[in-house]
Amino acid sequence: MPPLLSEFVAFQTLETHERPPLDHKLCLSHAWHNVPAHAKFLSSECLSGEKKDDSKPTYKLKFGIYRSPKQWLDDASQLQHPFDLYHAVPDEMLGVILEVSTLGPVEIAKRRTATLRKWIAWAKELEGDEQSVKLSMEAGVGSYLATQKNQPFEKDSM
Repeated sequence: MPPLLSEFVAFQTLETHERPPLDHKLCLSHAWHNVPAHAKFLSSECLSGEKKDDSKPTYKLKFGIYRSPKQWLDDASQLQHPFDLYHAVPDEMLGVILEVSTLGPVEIAKRRTATLRKWIAWAKELEGDEQSVKLSMEAGVGSYLATQKNQPFEKDSM
């Protein structure tokens, strides 16, 4: 699921020859070129002048602009609860979401391990039937499946 509120309210890109005034968190220490203070520096791209000539390099800089506390409250108050947004989700999936959110990681890991062990047991139990099916296939079907799974199914190779 995507985040309910994006990290940034907007993005701003500008081209400049100057280096931005950034703090230790890569945020603008003060407003700069119409980008508000505390905007997060996200990326830069050198557009020109990176060679050994005398021209100053031109950079394309991208900033993420954070919401103000009031914007956070206003935007958050407009949100719907995720369960209300996904009313068309099948009941089985809602049950899985409920289990994952209430049982905890240890119990979920135990259940996944048990399921994987069950599947491995089924694979071992069905090996004989699989071999007989492979042996009864027509040669063309066996050749095709061998290329799909990188396993020889031809009667001659078994």
